[in-house]
Amino acid sequence: MSQLPTIGPYLLAPYRLFLRLYHWFSFKRLQTVGKWSVIIAIALAALLFIFHSIENSRGLREWERVKNEIEAKGVRLEWKDYIPNPVPDEENFTATPIIAHFQYDSSSPHHTPWQDDWGDKVSFKGLFQLDSGGVRASESLIHKGERVWHESRFEGSATRRERLKSEGISIIPENIDPWEQLENLIQPHESLLDELRQAAATRPKSYIHGNYHGMPFDAPMPSFASTRNLTHLLYADALCALRNDDVGRALKNAQSIKRLGNTNPGMYFLVNAMIDNVARKEFEIPIYQLALKNRQLSDHQLKKLISKSLQNDALQAFEWSIQHEIAAGTESVLSHYEADWFFLSSSLDESWLDRLSESLWTTILKGIPDGWAYIMASRQAYYMSLTLDQYDPETRKLNLETIAQNQIELDRMIHEADFFDTLAAMAVPALGKVTQSALELHCQQDMLGIACALELYRRENKELPEDLSSLTTRYISQLYPDPATGRHYHYERLDKNHFRLWGAGLDGQDNGGQYDPDLRTSEQADIIWPGPVIFSHAKETALKN
Repeated sequence: MSQLPTIGPYLLAPYRLFLRLYHWFSFKRLQTVGKWSVIIAIALAALLFIFHSIENSRGLREWERVKNEIEAKGVRLEWKDYIPNPVPDEENFTATPIIAHFQYDSSSPHHTPWQDDWGDKVSFKGLFQLDSGGVRASESLIHKGERVWHESRFEGSATRRERLKSEGISIIPENIDPWEQLENLIQPHESLLDELRQAAATRPKSYIHGNYHGMPFDAPMPSFASTRNLTHLLYADALCALRNDDVGRALKNAQSIKRLGNTNPGMYFLVNAMIDNVARKEFEIPIYQLALKNRQLSDHQLKKLISKSLQNDALQAFEWSIQHEIAAGTESVLSHYEADWFFLSSSLDESWLDRLSESLWTTILKGIPDGWAYIMASRQAYYMSLTLDQYDPETRKLNLETIAQNQIELDRMIHEADFFDTLAAMAVPALGKVTQSALELHCQQDMLGIACALELYRRENKELPEDLSSLTTRYISQLYPDPATGRHYHYERLDKNHFRLWGAGLDGQDNGGQYDPDLRTSEQADIIWPGPVIFSHAKETALKN
């Protein structure tokens, strides 16, 4: 009992605190606190409602304005209008077993296993990992002139050998013929090449199976790996075929490369356009260039290539891909999904914490005004639609002033404009580089027809013409203009049998048709025909003779 006064204050302190809180939270005071809480909650809800209403109204107004402007340019914004129709397998180039093997995952019903008659799978993969003496060495030989040199050309100069190696020039022993080695590497895959050539000739359509009714950018895309590997193989085989004067096989390979570059033409995103451009510009057209350079094409083959070039409009195809991007981007931004209860949403293999965080993030996004989504869609579609004003398919001319103004507008959106402009500018791709690539392909296709017509003229008249106007009507039905200038491509006759042909680059300036590898992808570079020397001097002389 004598210890109670000592511990009493500590035992009574919580009790006294409880009494004070009880008296403070009296019923009347609770009524007052509750009333103000309700008033504050109502006020916040009203402010939030007004904020959402204003932003939603602003977003819808901006979207309707931009939508009307884009639709006035002939662009369809409904994603369902871009979904391609399925193609029967017997007409579908993508259903070719070797393409289906690379295009589809092994769990897909459209996937085909690797077949023994396609050659050894390990050696097929290894074909694209070799350096000197393999495909890369031969490509170096093709694109840069004689860039694969034999040891015998150095005459013991170690300094020169090291300098050339530092420039990326492959050096192989004197006793190894790179062409023979390349043919030996290709030989095991002849059945695969036969299948591709046969499919390209007999299956006129292309369609990739998959889900096109979900989010647009989840739609089936071409397999870049399969396009790259098979294109390299066809290209290397075409070079060997031309070296052995098998022009028919080389031209079939070129046609197969063109088909590989666009395996899903009904769904033509910018990535599809870039794959298409690279396959045709870097692989298909150089095959024609080489055959023309070495006078290996017959008159009939020349006329077919002229007809093919007159159907060219790579810049219009680029605009078609822009329309796909606008419709897909709009659909993606404006699509809304109800947030599921986090224990029921997401995949079952995710932890409850992952599902909780995902649900909370979804809830936060749901709290953002819908108008902001419309603003984002408007700004992104607006900038992409500017590209549609750059090219006039009627005159086949680029408006270089519009291209420059569009670049200024993009810079403004990134550095000077508001939050939504900056986000939209970051979301759009590097349209300048894509435009440059499309322009290069467009010009190379035009110049292919002109070069074939020049060769027909030379054969009939024993010399080249003084100017391109001599080609019209008899040798080529129409001379399309250089889209960068609106005038004829630049032509210079060097002698009775040789000429130079080039177009202005994206800057619209004639730089004399000089080829500078360092400026090859620059806007200041001219677009020239043909590429550098292909075969060795001895082979080239033999072919000329």
